[in-house]
Amino acid sequence: MELCDLHTHSNFSDGACEPKELVRLAETLGLRALALTDHNTVSGINPFLTASKSSSVEAIAGVEISSDYNGKELHVLALFIENSLLDVQNFLEINLYNLMRKSNHF
Repeated sequence: MELCDLHTHSNFSDGACEPKELVRLAETLGLRALALTDHNTVSGINPFLTASKSSSVEAIAGVEISSDYNGKELHVLALFIENSLLDVQNFLEINLYNLMRKSNHF
């Protein structure tokens, strides 16, 4: 049976490992695929994708987007975003600004 992990975080958000270390660990564990889904940033995606080129692990570019719904915190995973990183980063910056403004963190 092939396994994958579609929800991981690097040290670009609240994870402990660099993106390349996540790829190495996934390969060591025998995972077929791994998604990097840092909180509200795609900054780790390029090093993640680069590291995966020399590994057997299929890298999936993703992000975990913070939001709210009816006053409750909500997190949404977006996967397979490698062809739109700049657009996604721009969206994330606007989204975070609006969330912080709503919660009076300014």
